[in-house]
Amino acid sequence: MNITNNPPPTTSSLAPFITSDSSNLSTTPQSFKEASLVDKVIRVLLVLFLIIFSCGLILCAYSFRDLLDIDTATQAPSGPADRLLAHVEDALSGPVPTWDNEHLFQHSCLMYEKYGTVLPLNIFAPLTKFNCVEHICNCLLAKQILEQCGECDLPCPPTCTPENYYQLLREACVFPFILWHDPHAHTQEAMLAKMEQNIRSGRVGNSHWALIIVDICRRCVTYFDSLYDFVWHPEQTQAQLNELASALGNIYPEGESNTPFQTCIGSTFQVQPLGELSCGVWCCQFLEWYLENPDFSLEDKVPVSVCDRKSMLTRFCAASQASMSKYSALNWPSH
Repeated sequence: MNITNNPPPTTSSLAPFITSDSSNLSTTPQSFKEASLVDKVIRVLLVLFLIIFSCGLILCAYSFRDLLDIDTATQAPSGPADRLLAHVEDALSGPVPTWDNEHLFQHSCLMYEKYGTVLPLNIFAPLTKFNCVEHICNCLLAKQILEQCGECDLPCPPTCTPENYYQLLREACVFPFILWHDPHAHTQEAMLAKMEQNIRSGRVGNSHWALIIVDICRRCVTYFDSLYDFVWHPEQTQAQLNELASALGNIYPEGESNTPFQTCIGSTFQVQPLGELSCGVWCCQFLEWYLENPDFSLEDKVPVSVCDRKSMLTRFCAASQASMSKYSALNWPSH
């Protein structure tokens, strides 16, 4: 009798019976691109849930007593939740339009149209913290000479005829001046070089606009910096304003009014978030508020929420830009 050795069963013979649909039971993870629509939706919802859950953990860091002690009339302390909410508001509100010196000039022309006593900005004469007192005094001295003698030697902007410019200068009593600043420039020459460099590159860099308003009818000098202390520290700002007010008092003596030039720092807190490029828009908004009511309170005008501030500025830009376009060629309003 022949005895044969049967070969051991193969792996396939020991495996359970598998149907042709076995590929659907594979546990190998699929990439997001290869996943089905249902899987993609589930994964997205899971990610959103984890994000919301993480935010909830941050909010739970505040004890129940801390939440009860929050004073809604004052600004909440800066903490993780505050910073998180600020970033969320910032992302949802989007950027505020950036206005350069041409936009500032166009808006000042609109203010002349509306009030008739505002001298539009001369953007062809760069103003910095190093030459602002001299520049402003030269402009106001030229106005006085013009009123007394009928002529003056103050250079007029290249886009305005001398006759028109001197007539506007003669009748103006509110003089806005925009001050350009870069914190890395420590002399007038370095500041002008930075300005030229930014113009060539088309980049804003660290530059910043501030506003000085000289009102000779109210005998007041007002300064506004949307970053509060970006150009000068508060003590330096007050010293500069005192110097300017004293010089203007020599040009326009007190006379019968017996009132020296007063000074006012219009921004007592930072209204512009760091990283935003909205300083030019803030200068225009402040000028418009001043012309509506020189005694206005900035705290009453500026919303507490960053998102609300951006919405306010966006509406302001939208309401102004259509009318500003008539001065896009930098032509001056005619008297």
